[in-house]
Amino acid sequence: MLHLLSPQISSTGFARSCRFRHFCHNLQPRLTRTLLHAFLDPTKALPQHYGAIQGLAALGPNVVCLLILPNLDSYMQLLEPEMILEKQKNEIKRHEAWRVYGAFAVCCLLQLILFGSAMEGLQQQ
Repeated sequence: MLHLLSPQISSTGFARSCRFRHFCHNLQPRLTRTLLHAFLDPTKALPQHYGAIQGLAALGPNVVCLLILPNLDSYMQLLEPEMILEKQKNEIKRHEAWRVYGAFAVCCLLQLILFGSAMEGLQQQ
């Protein structure tokens, strides 16, 4: 189970390091590119995809909107067979697939919350 926890810890740690971008001006673009490549590479293991999604989400709502959400449909076509008992007999891989699905759900939920609060602010003006 430790292999599922370490991508989350490392991805959010990388995202937090972007606060120090005044030391290295191109840190966030390089980190974003690295995480995006890990997310879009179908040969990577699901825990790596999970960590990439968590890291991209930690970089902020703009990154989620621009990089994760446009790729959601095509990624879900690859993920769905890994989540179904009849197609994926390995319980660990199914669990990993459901964790990736949960990371997507959190990203989408946060986008809806941010969109809703932005709409409220516009209506109050």
